[in-house]
Amino acid sequence: MGHGIELITENARGPLPRSGIERSHWNYMSSKRTGDAYVDDKDTLASAPETNTIEEGVENIQTNAQFWAILITLVGQAFAFHKCFWQGLCWMALGGYYVIKTRDKFEDLEVWIQDHRGKATKIEYRHHDKPNNGLGLRLCPTANQTPEYEKRLDQTKTLTSKIKGTSFKIGEAWTALKVCVLPAITYPFALTRDTKETQVP
Repeated sequence: MGHGIELITENARGPLPRSGIERSHWNYMSSKRTGDAYVDDKDTLASAPETNTIEEGVENIQTNAQFWAILITLVGQAFAFHKCFWQGLCWMALGGYYVIKTRDKFEDLEVWIQDHRGKATKIEYRHHDKPNNGLGLRLCPTANQTPEYEKRLDQTKTLTSKIKGTSFKIGEAWTALKVCVLPAITYPFALTRDTKETQVP
């Protein structure tokens, strides 16, 4: 998120004042510059340690997100509420293991965050089996990798079709494959369950 910052500096004109001469006798020139400051993406995680309920978890999400919004404001940044969303997960004990309640939905719960003027914004709810399209990897809280697989498959088809339509020689096409296509497709594989055999043709 970019946020303009106006920097005002005073540059002296003429010789430095001698000892005993007041600053008012010194001519000044003001220079205004606009700088950009940025805040990277931020993920906030919250749990429900006291009641183990989704209601407590959502309340903690809202509290933590509000603290982050305040910190963003203190350093002169802007919080893009329209880009934010929240997801929730619940587990149940089954056969000695904890499994995710994939059928649970929490549309009836709400998360609100206030800006520095006190205006509240409702944060979008996203189902826990929907991906977070951040930083080039489609992550789902449930570890569902179907969206990531479909994304990489479409990307592979697009890039290879572009190479196919060129007049590359065999060596040039191989170089394009190794230098451009494969790095673009496989760089997030380390965060998935794809094997080494999947990554290297």
